[in-house]
Amino acid sequence: RARSLGMSLGAGIAAGGAAATLVAGLAWRDGVPNPLVRGGIAFNIADVAIAAGDALLLGAAFFHAWRHRDRLLEPV
Repeated sequence: RARSLGMSLGAGIAAGGAAATLVAGLAWRDGVPNPLVRGGIAFNIADVAIAAGDALLLGAAFFHAWRHRDRLLEPV
């Protein structure tokens, strides 16, 4: 269990984006709709949520590890 609000939020946002992609994939016959196109790459808001959640999760994990670096070598 990680005691970090940032990691919990990041994981929740990424999981919400993944769930939205799953629901959209099941709801539309032609696959997941990608209404946003930038530079030849098509994506949707769920993709943005997955990327933002992963970035927040990783950033918070690194910050949490840095703040508690004295405990990283403790045996589990």
